[in-house]
Amino acid sequence: MLAVMSMMVTKAHYVDKCDIDVISTDGNEIRVLVGAVTIESKTKNLYVLTTPDTLTIKAVIVNPTSHFSREYDFHYKDIVIPYTEENLGKLKTISDKYTEWSKAAKENEVGHMEKDIDISIDDLYVHLYETNGNRLTNEYIISIEKKKFTFSVPATKGKEPMLRMELQGKDQKKDSKSFAGSLWFDSCKEFEDFVDFIQQENLSDKLANKTIDKIFK
Repeated sequence: MLAVMSMMVTKAHYVDKCDIDVISTDGNEIRVLVGAVTIESKTKNLYVLTTPDTLTIKAVIVNPTSHFSREYDFHYKDIVIPYTEENLGKLKTISDKYTEWSKAAKENEVGHMEKDIDISIDDLYVHLYETNGNRLTNEYIISIEKKKFTFSVPATKGKEPMLRMELQGKDQKKDSKSFAGSLWFDSCKEFEDFVDFIQQENLSDKLANKTIDKIFK
């Protein structure tokens, strides 16, 4: 599944800025800005990869909050989460566990600690790319070999327990280089809001008026 998704994405042509929030690709897919969520106490845009009629959501796209590989100093860095019932279910389970552990940490006055949540989204990948106008000029599709969600109680007393999605992988070329990045959530409320935002009913409502025919009447 990952190889098919990656091949489809590499055909895409992206536009740097678009006031109508639709970024056109090769005609078979569009990358649509559906809103913003709070991640690491900052407002971060959230996109979906969908069909031109916006009837089929293929993936949720969000940028990492931290990026550790200077080899990949691309302007665009996308974490791509394929949009499946299984992945939505896993994210909801992680959210419930994060909330449960946060409550336990506070009730027991736990000090600094980290513990992995034993759930993985296997088909997640990273897309790094540059554009010139609406033309895709350079890109890497990163196959993520190591991914984990880590629950973290900060050393600072009174600070909310955090959740880190850590990603490590390599590009698909023979001379592959390493990539490492992460997505941090500062509280279980941030992660819960993120998971709620990407539910089918919410995204379908936000996409309802963003078909090409409705935008260009």
